[in-house]
Amino acid sequence: MRTKCSCATSFRTTLSYVLGKKESTLIATNIPVRSVETKEVTNEIIKYMTARSQNRGAKKSCYHVSISPADKDIQIGISHRKWIDISESFTQKIGLEDNQRVYVIHEDTGRPHLHCVFNLINRNGKISHLHNNYYQNQAALKEIEKEFNLEETWSKNHWLRTTSSNLSHIQEHLNNHFRKYRLFLEDFNLNDLFVGDYRLILNNNHLGVYGSNSNTIPLISAHFTTDRWLIEHKNTQQELLIFQQLDKEIQNYLKTQQFQKRQTKKSEIEL
Repeated sequence: MRTKCSCATSFRTTLSYVLGKKESTLIATNIPVRSVETKEVTNEIIKYMTARSQNRGAKKSCYHVSISPADKDIQIGISHRKWIDISESFTQKIGLEDNQRVYVIHEDTGRPHLHCVFNLINRNGKISHLHNNYYQNQAALKEIEKEFNLEETWSKNHWLRTTSSNLSHIQEHLNNHFRKYRLFLEDFNLNDLFVGDYRLILNNNHLGVYGSNSNTIPLISAHFTTDRWLIEHKNTQQELLIFQQLDKEIQNYLKTQQFQKRQTKKSEIEL
């Protein structure tokens, strides 16, 4: 199975495409729609999702994921019931089970494929953070292929061939930075820290570097496996510049901590 994902500001634009396309079928949603006509159903869903997202501080709360099966699975056929089971399993694995969602099948291209649209504002009104979402999605699909006896294509994905033997010099350089930042946070027993113009969030084995004014979409993020970080690359040159600036901010932070520690000891001696 293959996946593509994106975040958008407009539920109307995304849902109008997903639900309004020729030969599209809404197979499941956890939004309580009452209408029957496609256009009215679409408007209801847009209304519910938009209402939950208003004034929540998330610029891009519409998360759109498309999933395409392998040729062998298309030839065998996947029923709508099975698609629903796959969708719910996928949702659980990426941690969005508390979020509004819509599952739609498109069959207009001759290759039936799934579209999932999520509201990143969950039922508690909090933002669901996406940590290295491309690799997270692929890892979920790897499990789903085994769970539903589908053709295993995950291992063939060239984006995931990042073992130590074939990491480029730049990739290894980025990996080393992520290792260093993880150890830095663990040494201070922190999982969320503002450092200058940046914010570091460590969640289990996910590490994201955010702008200080945003906690929705990371500038860079990575997922730590047994011996390496799997990094979602956007612009390698930009990433290196961010790391360069972040290193300086961390050095300043450490100097400040050391100074405060010395001042505390000095005060204790005076007392």
